[in-house]
Amino acid sequence: MSADLSLAETAVNKRILFYTPIFPPEYSGATFQAIALAKQLQRNGHDITFLCLRESETHRPPGAFDTLGHEGLKVIEVPIQNYREPYTLKKHGELVLRLFHILFSQRKTFDIIHSHNFQFPYAALGVAGRLLRKPSCCKVTMSADLDYEKIGRATGSLYSVMTRSFDRVIGISSEITSTLRQKGFADSTIESIPNGVDTDRFHPVDRDTKREIKHSLGQDDRPVVLFLGGITYRKGVDDLMTVWKTVADHNPEATLLLLGPRSLDEGASGDAYCYDEAMDFIRENDLEERVQFLGRINDVRPYLQSADLLVLPSKLEGMPNVVLEAMACGTPCVANRVSGINDIITPGENGEIIDFDTDHFSRAIIDLLDSSDKRDKYGAHAASTIKTHFSLRAVAEQYARLYDAMQQR
Repeated sequence: MSADLSLAETAVNKRILFYTPIFPPEYSGATFQAIALAKQLQRNGHDITFLCLRESETHRPPGAFDTLGHEGLKVIEVPIQNYREPYTLKKHGELVLRLFHILFSQRKTFDIIHSHNFQFPYAALGVAGRLLRKPSCCKVTMSADLDYEKIGRATGSLYSVMTRSFDRVIGISSEITSTLRQKGFADSTIESIPNGVDTDRFHPVDRDTKREIKHSLGQDDRPVVLFLGGITYRKGVDDLMTVWKTVADHNPEATLLLLGPRSLDEGASGDAYCYDEAMDFIRENDLEERVQFLGRINDVRPYLQSADLLVLPSKLEGMPNVVLEAMACGTPCVANRVSGINDIITPGENGEIIDFDTDHFSRAIIDLLDSSDKRDKYGAHAASTIKTHFSLRAVAEQYARLYDAMQQR
C-alpha cells in the first residue's frame, strides 16, 4: 500500500455536495466524470450528494426539490420550468435564489460544496459557500468558461467577482490552469487535478478477446475507427465526415462507428442539424456501408476495447474523457489539439495530435490503419500513460487531500 493511499484512507471522511446542472438521462461528459469520481470517493468512505437541475412542466415553489437515487448516489433534483429555453438575467437570478434556498435548507447535510460547472450563474455557489461558511471549490472544464466578456460587460464583471468566491478553482488541464493564472487567480487558490479513468474497468484485452468482442458487437474483422460523443459541430462531426471520405477512398474496408446522441431528444447538447447534415454528406458520397451511427450506448467499454483506433475531431474540449478511456483500453487515438490533449498524448509515442487540419487528420488515420505494429506500440504506451498518471483512484486521492486542505483553512 502506498503512503499516499494510506493517508487518503485515514483522513476524516467528508460529506460533499456535488453540483452539476445536467444529470442522467441527460448527456454530459463532465457529469459522467463527476459520477465516476463520486463513486470512487464513496468507495473511499466519503458521503456524496448530487444537486442538479431538472425540467418541470409546471411551476414549483422556490424551495421545492425531489430526492432520488442513481447507481448508489443520492441526488437532489431542482425542478425548473422551461429549463431548455434561453435564460434571461431575471431567470438567472431566480435560478440562483432557488439554489440558495435549497443549499440553506440542506446546510446540515454537507460539509463542502464542489461545483462541476464554472459557468454563469452557477459560480454563485461560491458565494453560497461564503454565506454558509462552507468550503467550496469549482472545477473548470473549459478555458472558454473564463471568457467573462462574452456574456456582456456588466454581467461579465459580476461573473468574474463570483468566480473568485470559491476557496479553490480546479484546472483539469495545463491550458486551463495557465488561463486561470492569466485571469488573475492567485496560485494559492488554483489546483491542477486532471480527469481520471477507472482503470479496473477500462483496460486492454488480448488480441483474441478483442476479436471476440468485435464479433459480439456485430462487426467483422475489418478495421474499425471509433468516434464517441454527441453528434454536434463542437465535437467536429462535420469535419470528421470530410476526413472519412479521404480515409474511405484509401482503405475501402475500414468502418467508422459513431456512438453518441444524435439529437436534442437523445441528449445532444446544442445542435439540431449536425446529424441530418452528416447523413446528407454520407448519402451524397456513397458512404452508407462505411459509416454507422449507433446512437447513445450505455456501455461503451466493449467498443473502446475492440476498436482499432479512436478519433477526436473536436473543436473545443476541457480534458476529453473518451480519450482517457480509449487509451486506458490500449486503443490509440488521433486527436485535435484541444485542451488536455497535450497533457495526455505524446505524438509518435502513444497517439497523434493534429492542428485542426482535415488533410493531416486523414493522413494520420490512414498511416495508423496501414500499420498494426504502430497501433500496437501506441496502444501499449497509451495504456501505461493512463495507468501511471490518470487513474481514477489517484485522482480521488488528490481530491481527498484538497478537501482536507480547504477544511483546515
